Amino acid sequence: MAGCLPATLLTFKWKEIIILISITGDNHLGIGNRNKLYYNKAFENFKHVIDTVDTDILIIAGDLFEFARPWPDTYIRVKDILNKCKASIIFVLVGNHDKRLADGSCAAKVLEEKMSDTKKIIAVDEPMEYEDILMLPHYHDMFDCIRDYNGNCDILVSHFSTS
Repeated sequence: MAGCLPATLLTFKWKEIIILISITGDNHLGIGNRNKLYYNKAFENFKHVIDTVDTDILIIAGDLFEFARPWPDTYIRVKDILNKCKASIIFVLVGNHDKRLADGSCAAKVLEEKMSDTKKIIAVDEPMEYEDILMLPHYHDMFDCIRDYNGNCDILVSHFSTS
């Protein structure tokens, strides 16, 4: 079964301010559409992780969704859970399961749009720097990006995959 990684707590000092960050990933929500027990278990795991987040920032490091085009009820359940998250900003990195499609659509971007009125969600489908963090979604030349990186970030968060 695809596992929801527990939230990892990261504390760092940025411009004399302590910032608390939680990182999770590989949530694979929407997995097991035909097997409700499996489908519901993935949501229970994700809800448990989100309920434990008491930080300034949450980073979901790829594969929030199992599919690039999740079912509408999957979006609704994710939105309900994330609306209860205590983090003021939520970054959603694109993974290899919920990657951007040829038509440019992306599940993380759809979620960002659906939640724009209630929560600050930032879909990360291209390399992005925030404060002292480089966030790198899964994509074909991600290792080249890391090798060629010339920025000043001390922290790298990515969704690594060998595929």
